[in-house]
Amino acid sequence: PQNYGLVAYMESHDEERLMYKNLKYGNSSGGYSVKDLATALDRMALAACFFIPLPSAKMIYEFGELGYDYSIERCSDGVTYKEQCRIDAKPVKWEYYNDANRRNLFEVFRKLNYLKKTFPVFRDLNHYFDLGLYRKVLRFTGNELNAVILGNFNVVAEQMNPGFQAPGVWYDYLTGDSIVVQDVNAPLSFAPGEYHVYLNKKVIPPPNTFDGIPAGISGNAFTMNTLQAYPNPTSGIVHFNLPSGVQQTVEVVLYDLFGKLLLRQQFSGEAEIKINLNDLPSGMYLYTLLEKGRMYNGKLIKN
Repeated sequence: PQNYGLVAYMESHDEERLMYKNLKYGNSSGGYSVKDLATALDRMALAACFFIPLPSAKMIYEFGELGYDYSIERCSDGVTYKEQCRIDAKPVKWEYYNDANRRNLFEVFRKLNYLKKTFPVFRDLNHYFDLGLYRKVLRFTGNELNAVILGNFNVVAEQMNPGFQAPGVWYDYLTGDSIVVQDVNAPLSFAPGEYHVYLNKKVIPPPNTFDGIPAGISGNAFTMNTLQAYPNPTSGIVHFNLPSGVQQTVEVVLYDLFGKLLLRQQFSGEAEIKINLNDLPSGMYLYTLLEKGRMYNGKLIKN
């Protein structure tokens, strides 16, 4: 709590992905195994419940909300794994959104972010937490909203002591269900990996406005094999050879390495487009091409 002004994160470019560790090293008991993909993704949702609601800004590392599971040590050949490959480019997996279990994880992240941004109680340092061992509890008490977040991080069932702030109806924010609480300290039985975000009033997050990745993304999406930027390095003009079948408006966005926007330009119905770097100093630049919800990111070098 003393680090309110810092950016917190669960995973970053310096550490192994949590999903990769779940699938490779996950614990198990009886028929419950963290190495199972659906279970591993649900464990990521469990972790997010004890990450996003806490005060401070949060960094979600790229595709973390979809359970990205490629190792940080995966080399660009897709076969070799070694420490020297930590900074190698990793696959862009937009198609993960089309997997129901991964999309459920996305929804948990989305709903928790809405809750965090909407209610000031999640930015207040006056909250209770017990994060020891497997039975983890967060309690937020405010004028507008009370919240109790419970999670069983074990691979066997556990009895959780919720410590609700008051008896009455408590709403399960992530599922839409509710429970009637008479004894605020009555234990609740939690299955392995089970989690709940209980609120003392019903909160309905807005609908998901992200329409997903269009069908056929693997055929028409911008990839290393179908999109060519040349010459690269360049002395001025860069050409982009677009994949066949791209008929929509294509937008090119160019940034410097500090994230400053340098160029935003749209093209329509062209098989090849070009941008002019003549007015830019020598160095490396980052570009994004967008076409109907699909994207490709790459680097350009100006001589």
